Amino acid sequence: MPPRRYQDTLFTEEQVKVLDMRAKGMNVDEIAKKLGISRTSVYSVLRSALTIVRKARNTLNLYAKLMKEISVSIPRNTNLNDAVNIVLKEADLHNVRLQLRSSEIVLFIIRNVPLECIDMNRLRLLCDISLIVSYDGLLKNVIVSE
Repeated sequence: MPPRRYQDTLFTEEQVKVLDMRAKGMNVDEIAKKLGISRTSVYSVLRSALTIVRKARNTLNLYAKLMKEISVSIPRNTNLNDAVNIVLKEADLHNVRLQLRSSEIVLFIIRNVPLECIDMNRLRLLCDISLIVSYDGLLKNVIVSE
């Protein structure tokens, strides 16, 4: 039977007991005696608990990185096809794999930039813009500077 988890955590109940006793200043010998287990078992419980902490920290760091966004600046007078190249180059610099084709990037710009900021005849931007790209490769937003 697998060990019981403590509430909604990755720790077992035994790991929480041992960590709590350590936090209260008890040494390994005292913990072993109080729980009726060997010193080796106490060290093993501590080691596995610290492994959980390390993996949880790494997981949270990765999640934070994935949820961050990058801002891609595209200056006025840029052709929309050139804007796509700017976005692709910036994404590459940040190791972001875009999940959109070039045509979808152009459509995103056209749909999200005010009409007065696009010369539709020459397919050029009339305003400076910044595209917000998530680390999971999606376009999130457009910020327009006139």
